[in-house]
Parts: sequence; C-alpha cells; structure tokens
Amino acid sequence: MRPKSPSHGIRAARPRPAVLLLALVLCLALPVAAVMALTWDIETVDSDGIPGYHTSLALDAAGNPRISYSEVGGDDLKYAAWNGTSWDIATVDSAGDVGDYTSLALDSAGRPRISYHDFTNGDLKYAAWDGSSWVVETVDSAGVVGQFTSLALDATGRPRISYRHFNNGDLKYAAWNGSSWDIETVDSAGDVGPYTSLALDSAGRPRISYYALTNGDLKFAAWDGSNWNVETVDSAGHVGYYTSLALDSAGQPRISYQDVTNLDLKYAAWDGASWDIETVDSVGFLGWDTSLALDAAGNPRISHHDASNSDLRYAAWDGTNWVVETVDSAGNVGGYSSLALDACGNPRISYYNSSSLDLKYAAAEGDCPAQLTIVKSVTGSGAPSDWSFSFTSDVDGFSLTDNHPILTYTNATPGVVAINESNPAGYATSALCDNGDSATGGNLSITLNPGDDVSCTFTNTICQPGYFDTAATWACAPAGAGYYVDTVGASAQLPCQPGNYQPNSAAVSCLQADAGYYATGPAATAQTACPSGTTSPAGSDSISDCVPLPPATTLLYIAPNRNNGMVDGVAYMDEDIVVNTLGTADWAMYFDGSDVGITKNLTDFTFTSDGCLLMTFNGNQNVPGVGLVKPQDLVKFCPTATGPTTAGTFTMYFDGSDVGLDASSEVIDAVEVLPGGDLVISTKDKFSVPGSPLLKGQKNDLLLFDATSYGATTLGTWSLYFNNTQVAGLKKENIISLTIDGAGDKYVSFWDAYPNVGGLAGNENDILIFHPNNTVTKFWEGSDWGYTGRVHGLHIGN
Repeated sequence: MRPKSPSHGIRAARPRPAVLLLALVLCLALPVAAVMALTWDIETVDSDGIPGYHTSLALDAAGNPRISYSEVGGDDLKYAAWNGTSWDIATVDSAGDVGDYTSLALDSAGRPRISYHDFTNGDLKYAAWDGSSWVVETVDSAGVVGQFTSLALDATGRPRISYRHFNNGDLKYAAWNGSSWDIETVDSAGDVGPYTSLALDSAGRPRISYYALTNGDLKFAAWDGSNWNVETVDSAGHVGYYTSLALDSAGQPRISYQDVTNLDLKYAAWDGASWDIETVDSVGFLGWDTSLALDAAGNPRISHHDASNSDLRYAAWDGTNWVVETVDSAGNVGGYSSLALDACGNPRISYYNSSSLDLKYAAAEGDCPAQLTIVKSVTGSGAPSDWSFSFTSDVDGFSLTDNHPILTYTNATPGVVAINESNPAGYATSALCDNGDSATGGNLSITLNPGDDVSCTFTNTICQPGYFDTAATWACAPAGAGYYVDTVGASAQLPCQPGNYQPNSAAVSCLQADAGYYATGPAATAQTACPSGTTSPAGSDSISDCVPLPPATTLLYIAPNRNNGMVDGVAYMDEDIVVNTLGTADWAMYFDGSDVGITKNLTDFTFTSDGCLLMTFNGNQNVPGVGLVKPQDLVKFCPTATGPTTAGTFTMYFDGSDVGLDASSEVIDAVEVLPGGDLVISTKDKFSVPGSPLLKGQKNDLLLFDATSYGATTLGTWSLYFNNTQVAGLKKENIISLTIDGAGDKYVSFWDAYPNVGGLAGNENDILIFHPNNTVTKFWEGSDWGYTGRVHGLHIGN
C-alpha cells in the first residue's frame, strides 16, 4: 500500500447566489464591483487530537458552515456543523485509518454526504447522514483506490465521485445509479489522477480537473454523453498540483492550481475556444491547497496556502486585477483550505493550523442588501388598459401604472418590509411573492433575508357584473338579494326599483313583477301575488294596482282522430282540432288541417308559451315548409289565423330518431310541454330509449325529455316522468292525450274503454285526472256535451 502523503482534499463547485439587478421596468446590467479589503473573523472549530487535515467546506441554505475533515491523531473521519451558537462535532467513521481526501456536499435538504479514503483497506468510501445516523459504505475496493476524492451531487441528489487508482495510476469516476455504483476509468494514459476536482454541468454531465504525473501537466476531462474527452490545459513546466474546478453560469470551466516549477498560484479559464491561463499570485512559495469558488457574476475567488510565510491567503478578481490578501498569519496556517461563498458572495474558508494542530474557520462579512421587486397586474374581463395604483411602504410612497408596472429596490434592508396598496374600489386584491409571502388583500408583509432577490406581484382583479367592492374590503362581494350590479368595477350595489325584485344574490339585473303580482320597493326580494280574484299589469309596485279579474272562460281543445264527425253543427275531420267552452255544449273549429296541407290523423298537440302549437301525426306526413315528418317527430305550427280558415307556418321542432325514438312502437301518442321547455311524451306501445342503463317502459308510462337542442338536430336526455304502477288499476290502457296543469294534475284519455282505473270505469271520450297523490277523478265525459268521438289529443286553457 502507498504510504499516506500530505496531499490535500479537493472541494466540489459551490452554488452561486442570485445576481442583483437594478430595474424600473428595465433591467440594467451592473459593472463588476470593486473588491475591498476584507475583515476576517477567525475561530477554532476543533482542537481535540490533530484535526483539520483534508478539510472540505459547504454552506447550507441558511449559510451555516459544515466541514468534513480528517483527525489524524485517531485516524478518523469527522464532521463539524455550526448550529448558530457553537460547533457540533461528530465522528463519522473510525473503523481503521480513515478520513483522508474528504470531499463534502449537501443534498437539497441540507444533509451531508462525504467521499473519502480508507487508508487501512485502500478503499474509496462514502458516508451519508440519513437524519439520525451516518450510513457508511465502500464504493470501490479494487486495488488501492480512493485518494484525491472529489464529490458532487446531481439534480436528484445522487452522488458522483472522481478519484485516483493508485496501483494503476488512473483517474476514475463512480456514479450511484439508485441501486449500485457504476465505476469507470476516465484516463489511463500514463500515471494520472492526483488532485482531482469534480463539477457537474446543468445537464448533470461530469467535468474533472486533475494532475498528470507522467508529463507534469494540468488536465481536464469532460463527459459528452457518450465518451470522455480529455485534454491538456497547461503544460508549461511542472503544473497542476492542488486543482480546484468550478463551472460558470454557462457551464464553462475555471480551474485554480499550483505551478510547481515556479511555486505560483495559477488560474485557467475556458473561453469557448481555448484556455486563458494567468498567474494569480507569485510573491513567495504559493499555490498549495487551492480552493476555487465563483461569485454571482462569475468572478473567481481562490483560497490557498503561502508556504513561504506559512499563511492562509485569499485572491479575488475585481474585473481588472487580482486582489490578494492574507487571511491568517498566526502560526503555520492555511493547509487543506476549502472555500465557499455565502449568498452575498462573502468568503468562508476552512483550513488547518499545523502549529496548534487545530481545524480553523475564517469568515469575512460585507454588505449584503436584499433586492425587492414590486409588480402590478390588473386582470379580469373589462379591466381598463389605462390604470394607476398607489402604494405606501416602509421606504416611501409610489405609484405603478400601465406604462410603468414594475419597481425594484436594489438595496433593500434585510428584515420585515411592509408594502401597502391604497385600497382601490371595484377590485379584488391579492399579493404573492416568489419567496412564499402572500396576502389576501393589499397589505403585504415581506421577510427579506440578506442577499434575497424577491419579487412580489399585487394582482387587482376587476369585479365582474353581479359583484362589487366598496374599498372597505379587498374582495368582490356578490350583490345581495334585492340588489344588482350591471357594470364591471362597481363600488356599490344598486337597489331594485319599485315594480322590480331580485330573490338571488350576484344578480346583474332585476326581475319585473309579473302580471297579477306587485313588488314594493326599493330592494324588493320577492313579488307578491294580487289577492284572489284580482290581477295587475306587469311591473306593478303596490297592492293598489290589483284590480278585479274579468269573468274567466275555460276552453277544451280536442283532436278527434277517429274518422269524421259532427258536434254542435261543426263538421270535423281527423286532422282537425275543435274547441269547446267548458260547462257548455258550445263547439267551434279551431284548426282545420286541410287548410295547411295536413292529410294524416293529428295524434296529439299542445300549446307553447309563444302561442304556437306542437303536433304529431299517426303516419308519415309531408308537411309544407318542412318535408317528411314521421310519427315519432313533432312539428311546430305558428298560426296567423285559426278557425274555419286556418293559416300559418310549420317548422321542425323534435326529431325522434336523433334521440332514440325510431321503432313503430315508439310513435308519439301524447305530448305536453312543461313551463321550462321539457317535453312529456307517451308512446303507442313499449319504448326503449337511450340512458344509463337503457330506459324501457310501457304505453301507459310517461317519458320526460330534457332537451339541450331542438330542431332539425335534436339533443337531450330521457328520464321516467310517470310510471303506470303509480295509479291503481292502470294496466293495459294506452294514454293517447295529455295536459298537465300548474298543480301537477295530469289530464289523460285512453284509446279504449277502461274497466277500473283508480276505481273508475268509462270509455275513450272521457278525460280523467291523475292527481299528484295518484288518486283519480273523472274530469269530463264527452257524451254529456254532445261529443261522441275519441279524445285523441287535448289541451285545457283560456
């Protein structure tokens, strides 16, 4: 086994804080900030034994330092974590002589992962904290392996490790695939692999800087997805000790390292075509244990050991020159340095004090303002395109407009900041920041941490019709019953005026009181019916508007549909409708089918709210203006004249074949239209119509059709409106006409005589009433009023 050497561990690339921008609508680029001399706070982390070899530093999300290192007195791997007050020290692995060449990374939850060398067994090992204990495993044990480890985690937190195979003099790479380690040789050309440093690009592809012993060169290897591309970065002399690699925001590699020939600190940067190489520090014996990090703008910072003065040094590029300073000169310090930058770009360094045999930590503090951006968004149908909203804040007052909707504070003081929008009427307001702060309303409290770049959007959603905002709240409230809002952006609800009412909330208008009703006001929530026997014109606002009703006349309309006949001197055909004044034997012709081209028997009919009729026929009928109409269809007839000389126009209203009425048994026998426009239908015999499951029934059942579309293309759904089992004795009778009144009473007639329906018997010129409680009464017997034909279609009205 190769003896332990004083060569030092390598750190993985660090995450970068967000770039600060100065903006008022536009974002202006900042020049590179000048690097000022820093004031360093230095402390001892661990002095138990001989701690501090092979340090590796990482910062958690809050900027708290975590350090892995070797304690060579006990030959253990150790870990130190700052808890905000003191350092928590833990032994990670003490099984044998372990802990050289540590490399530390934190997963997305801040849990540490460490790669390191097991000197006793000559293995590469890996330790991961699971939240309660350290889980330690051997990654590679094939030969003497695991020196010069460098660890990085991919986007899913899976570890990747570069390291050296001592026996073969190779550079190797290990990647955890979720269940095992995939291990491969990256470079075996000569004796290579000391001082590895690993970084992953944005796609998770590894890049490695390292030293080639054979030629004394600095080398770089990059995985392209299929192969390792290896190149020489610097071959001017004996160069490439203590490499440290970082990638800039574009994924371009930057490397710090030692020029062994001249004992200088050097820096190489790939510009996309070639390597730019420069000497960073050459005053003395420099460049031991380099560690590289890039600030938010991509400017390099390097910690390293000055062997001539036994100091820890720090170099920072200011955009023009390297500014180099001594961090610690108290004793022989600076070995095994590891550098990280906090969210503000302030450097933190872990390192070894070989005089006192301690692990040490240095931190430089600088100004770290936050950036806060306020964005105004105005949304909602009808929102204005020209707007302005006012704000107050802990800093000053300001306005945001459609021309200038964004304001950015580039030097906001960390802490709690209040931004308050002046409550605008007519809008619902909310605020949401990308750091999670939010407000339902316009009074927002934002917590800014040092270095934060927070953007907060105040959204004003204009109130839609039916809603209003008084500026006393931050929300659009629905108009209450008795009120309405008919515009967008309303700041108040309006009361319904006398003669109008509104029972619902969120209304955009009021309802006019119907004829026979009145609505007092303002802000009436209901209309009141006139006293019995009185009526009023629509829009009435007082009971005084109610006047006595004229004497009512109730009419009975019948479609005979049984050959030809005569009643009260009125000759009728089976395509006609005759009308009777109820309670008398007075009859008249209402609809003469032959006048408008009807030749088939008129099976049933009903009246629509616009004074037209829906009708169906007992066979295929060529209807003027429509064409062929089947007995499963309904046409709409709008008369221009009724009586002995009938005139008007037809249109197709209901196509039964579109909705499953197509069998001969599914001829429409009876039809009624309900106030909402739904149809109630009885068929000639058994029916089977679409439903889930299939809806089946008899000729004395009633179907309900809920339409979404009437006309040539009929669409809708079926349900059962009435089941024949609801009425005692209703068995084989065929319902051939139907009228339903406002109380839910169903007026029906049958094709033939009925022996016992609800305890009643009679024949085909009777009209029965099926009451909502399923009792039955006889309403009308045709022979009493001179009518002896079949009632095959009926309607009762005024």
